[in-house]
Amino acid sequence: MLILTLLTNVDQNKINEDVLKGASNLISDLFDGTQQNVFISIKAGVEMKWGTKPGLFAIGTLQNTTPFDSECSKAYAPQVFEFVEKAIGVPQNRMYLGFISINRDNIATDGMITSIMDEL
Repeated sequence: MLILTLLTNVDQNKINEDVLKGASNLISDLFDGTQQNVFISIKAGVEMKWGTKPGLFAIGTLQNTTPFDSECSKAYAPQVFEFVEKAIGVPQNRMYLGFISINRDNIATDGMITSIMDEL
């Protein structure tokens, strides 16, 4: 399970089906997975400030039930940052992205935790 969540002060009208599909394709391709296990959430129009600097910003997380290590983060971050810059215009030096590993016992869908679903 892969979850990309972004908050940004980009205008909401820049977030469309093509952006969401592009993000889903990117994350799926990075992890050699199927899009069935990729969830994308981009919330635009959020009031944000980066110190005293004006401009477009984004903060987000990429969560995975497979543990991340520093090598994964180094490999994936440039591609995600490049996509966000091209797709919605947030400069790469105005974005933070956290890589979070999630224990499968702490994620539920369809009324059960995902680690139990593996056993069915």
